Amino acid sequence: MESRHVDGSRVMVTGGAGFIGSHLVRALVHLGHTVLCFDKLSYAGHRESLDDLASSDRLHWCIEDVSDHKAVRSAINSFAPIAIFHLAAESHVDRSIDGPLVFAQTNTVGTVCLLDASLGYWKGLDSARQEQFRLIQVSTDEVFGELVDESLFNELSRQGQKIACLEEVAYRSGFLDETQMIALAAKFPNSYGDYIKSLVDRRAPSKRP
Repeated sequence: MESRHVDGSRVMVTGGAGFIGSHLVRALVHLGHTVLCFDKLSYAGHRESLDDLASSDRLHWCIEDVSDHKAVRSAINSFAPIAIFHLAAESHVDRSIDGPLVFAQTNTVGTVCLLDASLGYWKGLDSARQEQFRLIQVSTDEVFGELVDESLFNELSRQGQKIACLEEVAYRSGFLDETQMIALAAKFPNSYGDYIKSLVDRRAPSKRP
């Protein structure tokens, strides 16, 4: 198989139009990376989150669903990233109770689609690029619990269970055990900062007397 040429500055971010994802995309672009923002732009993802990068030639968009295997595979193979940050997921505990099937489709099936497409792409890279490639699953304290707790999958909320399911598929099943592709899980709590607060303030409904 012919090896693909991969630009070391190209990074793909799923869920890149969300609160945390947009901040990551912005940081990567400012560091000089070319970024593909892969997002279906649902209730949690908005193009306006990255309006300040609208004129940048380092930001590219792919408006697709992470559970669409064909779309994910096409995006990865066309963009040829050296790293993929996976943030695309359904969120909010109350939504996980009201619509569990949607959560399973996005968070579990979507992650399997991404893993499978990433593995196929990784196999086509030369050995040097295979060693450099990283797939980073961005996790949440809904799964891991408090940051002081080093144990895994100890959060019992329904949202946490569904996110834990996708990480079980990715990192505790045999999916990647037989390969050398490096997949990592980042552990951090919910984030809230000045830029995110400004977006929340703009979108929050005005109070009426």
